[in-house]
Amino acid sequence: MTGVVKVLFRIFEAIAARSPEEGGRLIFQAAAAGTESHGLYFRTGKIQPYAPIALDEEKRMYVWKVLCMRLDKLQPGILAIVSGSTA
Repeated sequence: MTGVVKVLFRIFEAIAARSPEEGGRLIFQAAAAGTESHGLYFRTGKIQPYAPIALDEEKRMYVWKVLCMRLDKLQPGILAIVSGSTA
């Protein structure tokens, strides 16, 4: 099984992974893009449009609630720490 996992990882790596040089270049481009790019999705050296789910408030809130429930199961009380409250 370990050999299969290694092969699958290598395939994924060949398709999706970036070299350290490419990753560094992308970070530099994003930083140099200026404040007008803040909060936007940056990929392949340019600003990309958001996915439709990110523009739908109802779907965003659903994903946020599911994420919060999962985080709280993994680490009870984490949401209070993240939000800055002491409760």
